[in-house]
Amino acid sequence: MFFPNNPIWIVFSLFPFSAPVTMMLRLGITGVPTWQLAVSMAELIASIVGGLWIAAKLLRIDLLMYGKRPRIREIVRALRAG
Repeated sequence: MFFPNNPIWIVFSLFPFSAPVTMMLRLGITGVPTWQLAVSMAELIASIVGGLWIAAKLLRIDLLMYGKRPRIREIVRALRAG
């Protein structure tokens, strides 16, 4: 049975990969505290910005190393340097 205020569902509604669906389910079934909604939205925005930043860095590495397959060590070094 689905209990929307169960701690596992609260964690799922705060975890960025499952937050959109789980939070909408919880909002439709029961009242969600404002802080949980704010934290969920902030984590989603932060994960989007972080994912775009990492994707831009990897694209830059790929463009600079055209024709050469990047190694894991080179990718990690470039991410730390950038």
